[in-house]
Amino acid sequence: MKKLLLVMLFVLLLTGCNSDPDVVETPDGADIATCTAGQVFKYIYQDDVVYEFYTDDVRQSDDMMDIVQGSVDTAGSMSAFLETTFGNDVCIFTTYNAPE
Repeated sequence: MKKLLLVMLFVLLLTGCNSDPDVVETPDGADIATCTAGQVFKYIYQDDVVYEFYTDDVRQSDDMMDIVQGSVDTAGSMSAFLETTFGNDVCIFTTYNAPE
């Protein structure tokens, strides 16, 4: 009976957690790079980690995010990726403010 109670408490503890481990929130104060090259590309990133990626204001899929993150990793940094992809003085940089 004691073991059953412990198992039930353990299961209750596990199911009581509301957060989804696959959901990553975009941190407040992250950088936004908006770059125009035929289309408008928007990258929301911090410390070379891309949290959101948009093409013409359409949020791209997780598969596309993986491709973009792989390209950033290959370039060595987000600034190197943007410079290689778009050149100098093409992107406009702003700061992300999390919705309240």
